[in-house]
Amino acid sequence: ARPEPPGPAASRVDQQLIELLTRLFDAILADRSLPQDVQLLLSRLNASTVRVALRDPSMLDSYSHPVWEFMDRLVFDASRHAGEAEARERLMRYAEGLVDHMVREPTQDAALYRWGIGRLDAFAEHLLLQHCREAQGQIDNLRTLAMSRGSSGVPDTGSSAQALDVATLDTVPAELIDLPAPSGHATGQPRPLPQLQPGEWLHLFLQGRWRELLLLWTDGRGEAWLFRQPGGRTWALRRAALERLNDAGLAEPLDPPSLVQHAAQQVLRQVSPPPQR
Repeated sequence: ARPEPPGPAASRVDQQLIELLTRLFDAILADRSLPQDVQLLLSRLNASTVRVALRDPSMLDSYSHPVWEFMDRLVFDASRHAGEAEARERLMRYAEGLVDHMVREPTQDAALYRWGIGRLDAFAEHLLLQHCREAQGQIDNLRTLAMSRGSSGVPDTGSSAQALDVATLDTVPAELIDLPAPSGHATGQPRPLPQLQPGEWLHLFLQGRWRELLLLWTDGRGEAWLFRQPGGRTWALRRAALERLNDAGLAEPLDPPSLVQHAAQQVLRQVSPPPQR
């Protein structure tokens, strides 16, 4: 759906703003990496975002404006659940209802989109709690193991640790074993671990491949970490393993990419083609 054309009294600035937003949306929706259902959902926000921009022109000054952040989150969340049909279907039903509610609101502004981001956060929190319930046995074992290490300085080898298969806690890629020490260790300044909270995503290199993992749980001292891979597989790591991965550049926070930044680059290339040789 296209925004309504400006009336006779509309300023030339407003016309240019609408034209620019239309170009940006065309570039966003032309991205073939976006699933069709996500494209359709984003397209329903076109007219709404024009109304926001007419009230708040600063929307075009920052990639972190709530409008863009909301769209980025929609795409990011849908992508993270691409391998889980049931969870993704639930997310898309929720997102469709959310967008329907937002576009019907009489006041279209940044506050509305901040509220929408909060609703996406609430849905993600609901999924996180569900995943934690499913992994409660592993979390209990990890908590016992972490407490044992804290009190004795050595890992627990009792039945609770064995049930978890403690060997998985030291998972590191084989390619890392023979690598030279990272430059941070050589200078005595190892890279600090990412400041992650449960519910955040990490890009980790485990068993020879990159994996997108959701942090389910970590103990209070950060000695044990439990991650979940889309599909249900869990990965438990000790702090030492995670630090080694991090120092080698094999552990990176996973954040939503900016749709509008990529679209702006596309539009810029269209309006300013390279000079002919």
